[in-house]
Amino acid sequence: MDAHLHLDNEALLRVSYGIEQDSQWRDCAICRAAVEAMLARRSESGSRMENALPEWFWQRQRQSVLSVVRTTPVRPLGFRWSAIGALAAVVLAGWMAMQPAPKSGVQIAKDDERLLNDVSMAVNRVEPQAMAPMDMLWTQ
Repeated sequence: MDAHLHLDNEALLRVSYGIEQDSQWRDCAICRAAVEAMLARRSESGSRMENALPEWFWQRQRQSVLSVVRTTPVRPLGFRWSAIGALAAVVLAGWMAMQPAPKSGVQIAKDDERLLNDVSMAVNRVEPQAMAPMDMLWTQ
């Protein structure tokens, strides 16, 4: 059998106002009697308490609540959309980073490759261009 902890004053108030969701107190006769006594005391003194307070008290309470509500800063709607846009940009960047790199589809024709090699040899030759005919004598 589970050991039951009786309701303390704070839990008793939460149960009597319907905030506490735990219904384990209904199984205990002591807790159930305490909750019923609290509900009866609240219902009999509730109307007397509200009538005992003057109207200026309630007016001051309303003004206090409204002043807090009016001064509470409200986030502009643009902030929400900018946060959504930033999140979308991060998701898009992550998705693009995970995509494979495109394959290079550049094919060089043999004639083009031979032309590029000839140009490269002409530009990068060691001997001066004026001595090229002498080089042909020696290579034959």
